Amino acid sequence: MSLFQNWTRVEGKAFSGATTPMRSFEATFAIPPEHRLELIRSRIRGGLLRGEYWEHQELDAPGEMVVRYESFTETDPKTGAIHSGWYRYGQPRS
Repeated sequence: MSLFQNWTRVEGKAFSGATTPMRSFEATFAIPPEHRLELIRSRIRGGLLRGEYWEHQELDAPGEMVVRYESFTETDPKTGAIHSGWYRYGQPRS
């Protein structure tokens, strides 16, 4: 059973046609300075649509996980078009 199966997707953004690289994960996800972001896993997929995928968890000051993130960047090798985005799972921020 997945640790996150009962978590709710509370926020997300997707972008198409981006020409600039993604900012740091901490800046993209607006991680508070007293929290830290840890990479859980990453993977790369080749083929007709090249993709990179990341999964992170945000830990609060005592080290408890409070949020999970999934992010991606996909590139069409024929056109160079980029599609990227991220999803946040957990409780809505106040």
